[in-house]
Amino acid sequence: MISTTFLRNTLDQTLQRALVFDPQFPYLSSSAEQLRSTIGTDAEVALARIEQLADLARGACAHREDLASTMDAAFARGDRAWTLAAPVATRLDRNHALARLLQDKRRCFGAIREADRLKEFQLAWALVEALTGVALVHDLGPEWREMLELGIVAASADHQPRAASALHAALAWSHLHDHPHHPQRDKAIRDHSAHARTYAREGRDEAAEATAQDLLAHHAHHRGKPEVAETRHAKAIALDARLGDLRGLTVHLLHRAQLRLRQGRFTAAADDAVLTAAVAEILDADHLTAQALLVQAQAQWHLHDPGNLGASAADMAWDILTQLGESRHLAVACAWTSSWWRRNGLGPRSHDMAKEARRLTREGSPQRRQIEQILAGPLPAASHEDHETAALPRSQGHQPRPDSFSLPEGPLAEILTGADPARFAAVFLRLGSSPASLHDRPDNT
Repeated sequence: MISTTFLRNTLDQTLQRALVFDPQFPYLSSSAEQLRSTIGTDAEVALARIEQLADLARGACAHREDLASTMDAAFARGDRAWTLAAPVATRLDRNHALARLLQDKRRCFGAIREADRLKEFQLAWALVEALTGVALVHDLGPEWREMLELGIVAASADHQPRAASALHAALAWSHLHDHPHHPQRDKAIRDHSAHARTYAREGRDEAAEATAQDLLAHHAHHRGKPEVAETRHAKAIALDARLGDLRGLTVHLLHRAQLRLRQGRFTAAADDAVLTAAVAEILDADHLTAQALLVQAQAQWHLHDPGNLGASAADMAWDILTQLGESRHLAVACAWTSSWWRRNGLGPRSHDMAKEARRLTREGSPQRRQIEQILAGPLPAASHEDHETAALPRSQGHQPRPDSFSLPEGPLAEILTGADPARFAAVFLRLGSSPASLHDRPDNT
């Protein structure tokens, strides 16, 4: 019989590794919160990220108004400080933590089942939640949905609507990753997305509401309703901006880019993808960076990119994903890298990469069909909308760059008291904060 102490130790160890792999993932359990409170934050890292993000928001990138609004809310609220101040681990450390999580998967599954048997509901849902970040990057196998169902039951029994919302969302994503067009899966996606929204509202969790809107956007897309999908994503991004949720913004821009790509709106998809990749790289979110680069690679292919930006994006995505093991997106990265190499006359290398893409997929599976479609070509041209948009200078059609940003408050202000005062002042003067307001810093005497 497994003891409660063993279950708690398993949870702590899993969360420690999960937070090294992805320190900004929004885990909700009290164990995750306690662990975060023991991990030191670096004021200089936070300040560097602020400066890099501000350069993006004030630059010529598309959708910079979304980024600027989200940053300003993050500064004003201060309660999303962790996104900016999460410790930086090396890519090697992050990949090692991921490998250990995958090695311990069966042990965690056993602990979840035992926690359920013992009616240790808080431990059960927290153990499931601790694996949800990994499940977005790697396929955890057919048992994963069973674990999510157990977690949902446990969260409900523990009267934790926010956790129930997160786990319903994770189960909807699991169905979306596999067979989104199957009638039974379509119903499951719709039902779990709706449950995620219901529990989000019960728990008054606007970040969870944004996640539910994102899921409902995907469901609308698969039902052939692109206008509804756009509206859902607009709602999710507006919630991110109001909350100051930079990670949420990154995820939802990525998902909107992926849907726009499937709709043939290649310029719009590329715009979203370029900003997403840049923000994700600043936040050290490797798997989000790689996915955004893959969208960019595909969009540029369809737009007949003359500058090989798409080829570079495919190469970078493949380089990141090869270090994450046989992740969900590696086969697609191999296929697109092969296509770009073939287009650029690198026949032997293209052949080897195509062979690797096929090795990573099961014959007859939906992903193998996707791979074969990518490798076969020729691919469809841009839509009429994209021919119109692509002809415009990239700076047209966007909001004016923001004039200024609020000074940080709350926990973020406390973190930044450790930054070099001269550098802090230089950064926020560049952001348009008034010199007088800089004297209001918490460490000012």
